Amino acid sequence: MKEVTKELIKIYKLEVLHYDFMGYPFKSINNLNYHHLLIPKRKGGSETIENGAALNMYTSHPYLHIIECYDNDRFIYITDNIQAQKILLQLEKENLQKISSCLKGFEQEWSGKTTRKGKEIIKEEYTRRIKL
Repeated sequence: MKEVTKELIKIYKLEVLHYDFMGYPFKSINNLNYHHLLIPKRKGGSETIENGAALNMYTSHPYLHIIECYDNDRFIYITDNIQAQKILLQLEKENLQKISSCLKGFEQEWSGKTTRKGKEIIKEEYTRRIKL
């Protein structure tokens, strides 16, 4: 695990909370990885605390990238709410509710639809978030 991810886990007490910046539970902190928030890696974004969040590598992280591909407005909204939590230096119920509501809207719109390769866009595990 990258040192910056370890720092994010420590700062935001994710090991105690047992959920990530999008409200997705994880079994082990080893299930968390770094997600570039402000400047993406493909555009030279650095791996810093300011530029990233720790997300569940099996659910929220890939799901957020799927949302980026299909609905950029929702992607930006979620990213803004993650960033708001970072400014507060804690995960806030209000922001997590906004993210969850946004995800539910995406799920309603894209449920049952498939990619060009015939894979479900919304996997069942992407719908399993903490109860708020």
